[in-house]
Amino acid sequence: MRKIALAAKGALIGTLLMFICAGVLEASSQIYFGAIAVRNQVTSSMMVLLEWGPVEGSAPQEITSFKIYKKVGSGNFEEITTVANGLVFSGQLQAFFSESGEERQKEEIINWLGIAYPDENPGTGNFDDILHSILDPADQKYNPMQAHFLSRYSRDVARSLGLAYLDRDGVPAGSISYMITGILNDQSETGPLGRVTVDASAETILPAPQNFRQVLVSRCSVLRRQIDHGRIHLNWEVPSTPEKMPSRILTYGYDIYRMEKP
Repeated sequence: MRKIALAAKGALIGTLLMFICAGVLEASSQIYFGAIAVRNQVTSSMMVLLEWGPVEGSAPQEITSFKIYKKVGSGNFEEITTVANGLVFSGQLQAFFSESGEERQKEEIINWLGIAYPDENPGTGNFDDILHSILDPADQKYNPMQAHFLSRYSRDVARSLGLAYLDRDGVPAGSISYMITGILNDQSETGPLGRVTVDASAETILPAPQNFRQVLVSRCSVLRRQIDHGRIHLNWEVPSTPEKMPSRILTYGYDIYRMEKP
């Protein structure tokens, strides 16, 4: 007998707001802003991952950078960093993946590059240059679909594209609120584009998918009556109720586990 479990991967979204900045940005542009509490696998300290981006298309070009503000408990918001809107240099990309606790992120992205670009022979010494080429619109290797997928797949890719920030230092247990604003071409600052609150006392657990089940494909067609032989087809439902839609937006995939029993 085989038992298979399913776990969600991703981040919890915060506030979904419209860009309305005195007519500078189109009101139809929307951005998501989410936060998830994660544990540093080396130091065991808590961190908070912030992710943002357009619901469709790309972030408005009028925004040159994003400012992140932080509030602990009932305190006041204080600016903690500014993140440029766009791809960083290859050296900074490598630095993100080389930080303590990001070892799994590096291993997973090198494994993915090895499958997608085997002729490049990606490894710890050259993965950053290969990855940067895929993400750089000015490079021949640039692939917009891969860039979007990788920004959802890897938090360090999202950081390299200016779509995420990892709050690594001095994260206290309890309620922490974050706010994001945009800096425009004329250096003026927009109003809040999103706010989110996260409990940093423990790692964030995403809601499990619903109605996880085996699907017998042979029932769908006489021509496929043998297709279930030696195969297991699975299906499940993602959260669809209004209160669960935020987590659906930032859930980028699922891990499937299998356990064999006699």
